[in-house]
Amino acid sequence: MGKKVSARKTKSNNPKSQAKPRKRDNTDIIIGLLLLLLAGFVTISLASLNPQAIPTRPENWGGMLGFLLARGLYAWLGFIAYLLPLLLLLWGINRLLRRSVKKLVLTSSTLVGFAFFVQITLGYFLIPRSKLSPGFPLYNMYHLVGGKKLVSLGGKIGKDVFDYLTGLVGGLGLGFILGFLLLVSIVLIFDINLHKLIVEALERAKAAAEERRERHAAFMAEKQKAEEARREQERLEAEMARDEQEETPPRAEPPMGVTERIVRTPASEVSPEELGLAELLDPVPEGWEALPDREAREGAKVLIKRLEEFEVTGKVGDIIPGPVITRYEFHPAPGIKISKIMSLADDLSLALKAERIRILPIPGKSAVGIEIPNRARKTVPFRLVVGSKDFKDSPNPLTIALGTTITGTPQVADLASIPHLLIAGTTGSGKSVCIHSIMTSMLIKSAPHQVRFMAIDPKRLELPVYNPIPHLIQPTIVDPRKATRSLEFVVRIMEERYKEFSRVGVRDITGYNRYAEREKKKKKPYIVVVVDELADLMFTAPSEIEQRIIRLTQMARAVGIHLVLATQRPSVDVITGLIKANFPGRIAFQVASKTDSRTILDMNGAEALLGRGDMLFLPPGKGEPVRLHGPFVSTGEVKRIVDKLARARLRVLLSTQVDEEKAAELSDAIISADLLDPLLDPSEPLYETKRKRLAEIISPQVLAELEGRYYPPMEELAPIREQMERQGSLEETDEFFAEAARLVMRHKEASVSMLQRRLNVGWARAGRIIDQLEQAGIVGPYEGSKSRKVLIGDEAELEKILKGLEGV
Repeated sequence: MGKKVSARKTKSNNPKSQAKPRKRDNTDIIIGLLLLLLAGFVTISLASLNPQAIPTRPENWGGMLGFLLARGLYAWLGFIAYLLPLLLLLWGINRLLRRSVKKLVLTSSTLVGFAFFVQITLGYFLIPRSKLSPGFPLYNMYHLVGGKKLVSLGGKIGKDVFDYLTGLVGGLGLGFILGFLLLVSIVLIFDINLHKLIVEALERAKAAAEERRERHAAFMAEKQKAEEARREQERLEAEMARDEQEETPPRAEPPMGVTERIVRTPASEVSPEELGLAELLDPVPEGWEALPDREAREGAKVLIKRLEEFEVTGKVGDIIPGPVITRYEFHPAPGIKISKIMSLADDLSLALKAERIRILPIPGKSAVGIEIPNRARKTVPFRLVVGSKDFKDSPNPLTIALGTTITGTPQVADLASIPHLLIAGTTGSGKSVCIHSIMTSMLIKSAPHQVRFMAIDPKRLELPVYNPIPHLIQPTIVDPRKATRSLEFVVRIMEERYKEFSRVGVRDITGYNRYAEREKKKKKPYIVVVVDELADLMFTAPSEIEQRIIRLTQMARAVGIHLVLATQRPSVDVITGLIKANFPGRIAFQVASKTDSRTILDMNGAEALLGRGDMLFLPPGKGEPVRLHGPFVSTGEVKRIVDKLARARLRVLLSTQVDEEKAAELSDAIISADLLDPLLDPSEPLYETKRKRLAEIISPQVLAELEGRYYPPMEELAPIREQMERQGSLEETDEFFAEAARLVMRHKEASVSMLQRRLNVGWARAGRIIDQLEQAGIVGPYEGSKSRKVLIGDEAELEKILKGLEGV
């Protein structure tokens, strides 16, 4: 019985309980729609008010009711009247969504209070009615103040409250009160942690003041040192001028010519130490130090924060600041994979606003090295590395200044132990400056009898500046077609040295020089072949260039011949597998892609470098490259060193013809007038003009004695040159040469296209065969679009020439 009653109660209660929510939901929707409608009506009424209209003709989108409502709201509230439709809109949306009204009540109260503060503040701004247009909504809501009609943007309520409070606390006091209340409102509305904000502002101000003090102190110290250096320079110049006046008799005119020639024994060469070439480099600027510790610590905090945004947690251990980058040793939390951290390099660069970030595991540590560029990157001075203890104490003439480590420690290397160096990087990455630093390092450490250079520069930009140095075997090769012959020349030197080493029973150049010292013979110098752009050579004659480079890299180390190759195209068609395999020492500057990095180093990393000397150096026998910052060698520094060496060489040459004092004067005059080229390269464009001017200074007789003697002779080169001159070329004769000669003899004409068709060879090879036929005197010179003439009369004469070439 009880069960039935309870069941009936349940049945009777369910419909009732379901009806109540439907009624409440409908009520909320109706109220919400009504509030939205009212908000829209108030808005259009306020927006369309015409202050010149009258109730009978309201000219308002809300009709007479809208006109009266808008005029009343503007009169009492001013522009704060627009808060009313905003509140109606918020409450209408709230009712439609059936949300709690507690938060909305707080928001509405805050908005009303904030609007009230603004309304009172608008009381400060009273606008003369004459400056307003008749269509301005508050045009007719003016107040008479001192006989003037003034309009308050805060309406009657804002104006009356403002006047009352001004009379109570004064205008300035009311301003302070309103400012305080406005600040409190902003803090409450936007939920601002005012304490944290003030503390951070004070810390930033303190850090900025400390940084300004450090800069000021560094500036004053630099200024004081510069002043002391200037005074010391003035003192030295004054002493030198006084000594010259006391010791040197005045001369009426500088030497303009030599009338009498005296044949003398040449003066001895000046050693690199006596020349003091390192003193010609720009001094290390003051204040050249690593990143300040405070900035490094701040960087660590920012790094941890950014990593946490990518859900990578951990802590920073050692911080290694340097002149260009700062390395942070990040110890990840358990469970964080290194691959995940390394994949965030680009994202971290964006988050930290850094140019490029390099991430790599640190061998022997459970940490990852994150290398971030400094905001103020510093240039490594070349004199800093050259003046280091390691460079000065090195006895090897092939010591090169590579740069500094990421901590700013100078780094040097011995080219003899590398022994061949491959350099690659994009344009502007520091590749050419690296070549300058390598060559200048060896010039500072060596004399011409210790190191000789063979320079090849198809770009004609970087290496020709070294033509005046006596260390060159010949002027810089700028024609790619002659590069093959020059490399063949070096191969012949290597072969002849091996023969001589075998004859005297030594294994390498060090052993031979010890033998020569015992036997009172002339020592053999090291030979360094420097190529600035390998790509241009590989495009001209790829197979011939590759063959000679590979032969030299495989065999030339023992006889003291070393190669330094540079290219801005690190692609597989330039740096072939055989070339790369024979270059254990490699330097990679910034490259465009990971593929280029793997071409140079067999690993990624170079694509994340910063450029301007930032490099990865892979020493021979090491599996991981070392990040270095290359030193900057300016054009002025190179020119000062080259001119100093040229003056010393000219003094030695001229001392065989005139006395030493006259030789010094003439060498200075030649260098100052830029007339050294006729003694270096007869193919120079202005050769005849400069030769005439040079003859006016040193006389034609002396010039005739000096021509062809500027570069110190090497006894081992003479027989090799004679042998290659007999062959007529430094190139080997093509295997199709004899067949091509007989072919052009039969057809009585010679052209590249004909040899291509008949011999089934490429255009470049056919062109080289034509050049060889011209050198052998079989065909005539190039005549434009016409075929070349055949100069041989009959086949018997041709066979005689071919037989003579085979016997060479």
